[in-house]
Amino acid sequence: MHSGVVRNAEERHALPGRDEHLGLPRIWGLEGHIEAPISIDAGAIRVHHQAGRSTAPLGGAMEQFRPLSYDALQVGETFVSDTKLVTPEDVEAYAYAVDDHHPWFSEDSPFGGPIAHPTLLANQALHLRHSKYIVRAGLHAKMEFEFLEPIRPGVRARSRGTVIDKYERRGKPYMVTEYVTEAEDGTVLVRGRFTQMLFRD
Repeated sequence: MHSGVVRNAEERHALPGRDEHLGLPRIWGLEGHIEAPISIDAGAIRVHHQAGRSTAPLGGAMEQFRPLSYDALQVGETFVSDTKLVTPEDVEAYAYAVDDHHPWFSEDSPFGGPIAHPTLLANQALHLRHSKYIVRAGLHAKMEFEFLEPIRPGVRARSRGTVIDKYERRGKPYMVTEYVTEAEDGTVLVRGRFTQMLFRD
């Protein structure tokens, strides 16, 4: 068993390293600077309560993340994302990334003011399984989206998903997740379903 510090509890798709101050293993996140002591045992990462920079667990384990596997995954299992504030900068960056600079994304639109690309929040849904599991790799096999309301800058959105099926085809394991992305007021923005292939250890 190893102990260390989680720099970011929000991003679980992280790389191991060494803590500069403590000389202990750590998990690097991609953004933020949340710190909490961890222990790594048989592939599981336990995040503990912390006061200051102490590495002693206080109050026991808060959460536990295990590598995603076909056997561990359960049909009916649910996932919830963090809340995402959509900013004008997000809209601009996404338009640049997909090379889609429709004037509705920066100027007025028939929906009243600028809107975001409808797939802007797709990654929030596609990464739902990261909220519970360490996902080493995967392949998006199929994606379906139903866009119900425009996504506007300033909206705070959250995605919720449920595993509705898992199966094996040609020796490869797959999981199927249905999800919905909602604004804070409960307005459903996007509904969808995606199939992801799991890589075996």
